[in-house]
Amino acid sequence: MKAKRILSVLLAALMCVSLMPVSVLADSETDAPDVFDVSGPVAPAEDDAPADVVEITQEAAPEADESAPVESDADEPDAVEDVSDAPAADGDTDAYTVTFSAGDHYSVDVYYTQDYTAADETGVTTACARSGDTGEIDVSGDGQVNFRVVVDDGYVLAADPAVEGSYKNLKDQGDGIWRITKIAGDLTVTLAVTEAEEDDDGDETVAPDVIVTSSENGYTYAVRGSSGAVITLTDGAVASVSANNSAVASVTYEGSAVTVTGVEGAAGLVTVSVTSTSGATYRLTVPVGYTTFVFEGGSVRVYDGESKYDVTGVDAAGGEYTPAGTANADGSVSYANTAEYSLVIETKKAGGIYAFAGSADDMAVAVKREAT
Repeated sequence: MKAKRILSVLLAALMCVSLMPVSVLADSETDAPDVFDVSGPVAPAEDDAPADVVEITQEAAPEADESAPVESDADEPDAVEDVSDAPAADGDTDAYTVTFSAGDHYSVDVYYTQDYTAADETGVTTACARSGDTGEIDVSGDGQVNFRVVVDDGYVLAADPAVEGSYKNLKDQGDGIWRITKIAGDLTVTLAVTEAEEDDDGDETVAPDVIVTSSENGYTYAVRGSSGAVITLTDGAVASVSANNSAVASVTYEGSAVTVTGVEGAAGLVTVSVTSTSGATYRLTVPVGYTTFVFEGGSVRVYDGESKYDVTGVDAAGGEYTPAGTANADGSVSYANTAEYSLVIETKKAGGIYAFAGSADDMAVAVKREAT
């Protein structure tokens, strides 16, 4: 009995030795075919093999070669176009382009929005119409270009920029900055920069000649651009004169004329008291350094100062125009009524002090509440 058990165990052991393990290689994501490694005789059918004899083990799949491309049944994404050499937004053929005239002794800086803290482009010859709020290219007809004309020392912008093309307004923002609004096509901007005139002492002329005289009882008053005035007594010679603000202007007199001369770069109001030899005393307030408008019938002469303004033409139906200004030798710019429109002077919110002299036939002044 004991011998029989030993023989059975030996037979079972021999059977286990002859039946080598069958290894199944699992499918991988590579293209390697399914391989069944049979190292010994093929195992009998499952029904004929003892449950505790046949051992089938699953070997780990071989590591994929990382240098080889991995194929996938998933759809490949479309190729991504290389746009590294694509033109910038300003190169957009749909953008409205503003071209500035070329010339010596000046350059043009551009601001993408109405923030004038720092220019976005300097020394340009062209600019694109943009949104005044976002700075994005705008071809809707509401785009604008904000630019500064930077002139060399000893030169001046002799007249407002001349704009040709489809737009609504050219607005002076002060400090050499201009805004063209509602651009609906390509524009050309011509800039007239001339050498500043000098007086006999070699200094640039600040105060122009007398422009217009306003008659009053006992004296006449003539502005000297935006830098002073000449007061001429009509009832005798000047006996004495005084002024309350020497930091803004100096006062001299000879015969019947009192000359108020502004200090260069200063702005303010000067109260001048004049006593004639007849005993009469006149007290006048003279603005110095502020934008001055001198009305001359159907035209107005404008002397720039620190106050901002717009000159607009308005027709009977309320349509607006941008009148072309004419530069004068004394540094002023003249605008005139036409058959199409009449002039309207628009002051700015918190724009400061404005001076007016003379009389006009058909013009209007639109004064914002905060202006003086």
